[in-house]
Amino acid sequence: MYPGRSISSFPDTLLIIYKTTSMKTLEKAEADALCTIVLLGYCQSKKKTPTFVYELKSKEDYSKVKSIFNGLGVQITIQEALPKTENAVIIAETSRTAYYGSNKKIISDIENRLNRSLEKLTEDNLFGAYIGGRSTIAAIELIGSSIIQQYRPRYRAVDSDIEDRYSKAIKNTRGVSGILRENYIPQIDKVKIRLELEPFEPEENSGVRPGFQDQYLPGHLFKSIHGMVASMILFAFVDDKNAFNFELAYSRGTTKVASCFPCCAFMTANGVPPSATHLGRGDNWNLPDPNLRNVTYLKKPWVEKINEWYQMGMKVLADKRKTTAWHDMGFSGSDVHEVFLEALTFEGPFTQKVIDTTFEEQKVSGG
Repeated sequence: MYPGRSISSFPDTLLIIYKTTSMKTLEKAEADALCTIVLLGYCQSKKKTPTFVYELKSKEDYSKVKSIFNGLGVQITIQEALPKTENAVIIAETSRTAYYGSNKKIISDIENRLNRSLEKLTEDNLFGAYIGGRSTIAAIELIGSSIIQQYRPRYRAVDSDIEDRYSKAIKNTRGVSGILRENYIPQIDKVKIRLELEPFEPEENSGVRPGFQDQYLPGHLFKSIHGMVASMILFAFVDDKNAFNFELAYSRGTTKVASCFPCCAFMTANGVPPSATHLGRGDNWNLPDPNLRNVTYLKKPWVEKINEWYQMGMKVLADKRKTTAWHDMGFSGSDVHEVFLEALTFEGPFTQKVIDTTFEEQKVSGG
């Protein structure tokens, strides 16, 4: 179980939704604006100014985002991330974070052993390879890298390059899974290591195709279920106050030891915020098909929070008399969380989504 699950009702005064009869097809400009609005609302909702970590090469873009948000009356803090040599583990934090020390050392040892195995490979480095897991006093469960599933879009058209992007995502996922199998260690310092690489299968007739399919299905998008999310879902009903979920930043190509914003949103909604958050890529982030009660249980507060942050972000813009491409979409439903998921399939860092969003003065009707 996760703490902080109660969700209070949200003030009706913040329901700033622009309604028309139908919604246009989602394109990149509108998708980037929606992602920016949700991020704005998240930042505005925090009692303590949120901090986002960056790599030195990305500092300029993070500074631009900070300036844009500051101009809209929303404050954020940016700071350089710790190098992976000092901290290779992302933690889903609970009130007992301080007690994680001994197992964090073992998890770091696993990360070091796995990364050494990459030196034997001739292929390019894996990028965005975060291995999810769950740690208790007696055992460490490794979930593997992102799980890839295909599905049909509801709000956007499918780009011509989706097949190539799907192939690269599958290659990354299979690469991580293969290395985990080849270098599996059943025990370190009396702590058992367990391995679960394909934990979810979609519900029959759900429209979602099973994961790890080599063949791309025309007309489909694909969802990426991150290791942290998979771990949280698999162990949602494991009642162990000493347990914690984690991710390892795996391979030299995976350098940010922090959660992407979509993972941060999911973790925060369920009362276990990440130890650090970046504003880089969260491409194709999604949740498994809800054929497990664990998925339904954890998705509900996430849906409520995405809607809440969306409404808060819209209010920020309304207060500043600003509009974006999203305002012209004609969105009138209660499923903004579903549109947000498809918005994440327009790939690119969150910093760039914010920078690319144009904020225009709201037109005043009448004389």
